Amino acid sequence: MSAIKAWYGGVIGIAASVLRLYAFAVFLMCVLSWLVVGEVLNGANPLVFYGLDFLQTISEPALQPLRGILPHGGLVASSKTAAFYDV
Repeated sequence: MSAIKAWYGGVIGIAASVLRLYAFAVFLMCVLSWLVVGEVLNGANPLVFYGLDFLQTISEPALQPLRGILPHGGLVASSKTAAFYDV
């Protein structure tokens, strides 16, 4: 019985780690997008461009349903903020 509990504990631990990593990616996408819009970071820089592209690719499945529900807020990305607090 303890082997089954240990296996489930490992699976739950891995799932929690993946969700924390996903939440961090959404948070990083939110902050970096604000910095690009505010012209603190140059969006033409290849490192910034490809980093944002990667983060947008992995965070888009969580953000797309929220964009249809939440209104557009200008500089404040409400869907990214809501997704970060939801995860």
